[in-house]
Amino acid sequence: MTEVISAAVQPKISFLDGARIYEKLRRNVMEAGILNRSYVYYAFMGTGFLTAIISTAYALYAIHNLFLFVIFGVIFAFCLGQIGGFMHDAGHRAIFKSTKMNDIVGGICASILFFNYRAWKQKHNAHHAHPNQEDTDPDVELPLFAFTQKRFNSKKGISRFVQRYQAYLYLPMSMLLAYSMQFKSSIKYFIVEIKKGFRPGIIPEMIVFAVFFFIWYVLPFLVLGISKGILLIIVVPVCIGFYMANIFAPNHKGMPEFEKDAKVSFIEQQIVTSRNVKPGWLTDFVYFGLNYQIEHHLFPDCPRNKLKKVTPFVKQLCREAQLPFTVAGAFESFKIILGELNKTAKAAKGA
Repeated sequence: MTEVISAAVQPKISFLDGARIYEKLRRNVMEAGILNRSYVYYAFMGTGFLTAIISTAYALYAIHNLFLFVIFGVIFAFCLGQIGGFMHDAGHRAIFKSTKMNDIVGGICASILFFNYRAWKQKHNAHHAHPNQEDTDPDVELPLFAFTQKRFNSKKGISRFVQRYQAYLYLPMSMLLAYSMQFKSSIKYFIVEIKKGFRPGIIPEMIVFAVFFFIWYVLPFLVLGISKGILLIIVVPVCIGFYMANIFAPNHKGMPEFEKDAKVSFIEQQIVTSRNVKPGWLTDFVYFGLNYQIEHHLFPDCPRNKLKKVTPFVKQLCREAQLPFTVAGAFESFKIILGELNKTAKAAKGA
């Protein structure tokens, strides 16, 4: 089962030493020019994927063979998933120097996916602030999955019954992520914001939500017809959800978690709770740089094409501070995740 680090465990690095170490690391990385913006790279990639999305959308309109339609639907979903990568990078201020420009691009990318950019950013920033820490990292609490015995035992009724089979349900359930982000996250965000009190800015967000709901779930039937419309609203969100869930999950799932009262330095928490996926040109492309998860968590504002340049600096730091630098292959990381879920369920069943 996933190791839970108690609040009583003494961290390897004190807060003061951690701040000094990170300050030195960031200074060295900045002096190497690694954090400089990569405008040409993002312009090239963005133009390429927008062209691919438009071309694939036209193919979906023109194709009448349903088998080919599904194939192009999968390609369309992959390209949209990559747009999610641009949303992610913009949310971390990794594309432009200007906060406003990053938010504009991030908001456009989120709208294309029918995601709420503000809701996603709030949740994702909370994750980055305290990765794998109880009650502070929103990504730790998954409705139907538990990586620790404590969290497994906290579930009751149908959730507890379903969790007994969580290792088998993990991959199928990941297909629902896009639907969850499109509807559950957005609606929950609007409810919370309205309860706080009316603000004029919520109206444009609701209008955008309504417009892209129409584009995603009404327009396909008007343009493509019933059969192709049904296939589109199933194949594309399911593939996006599966893709994005399994890009993000290998980075932290199955890694050590901290109790909510644990006191640990920023640099130690980011390194200990993160797992890299072995790099390579194809892995870097498919994972849009998130396979360099340790480097990304230490430098979230680093352009994705430069994260690999941060690796030597971080590895040296880990050697000096005696911290782990965890790397696994893509398939190995899934084996770890499913193995941890299975161990947790079996331990509860045995108890």
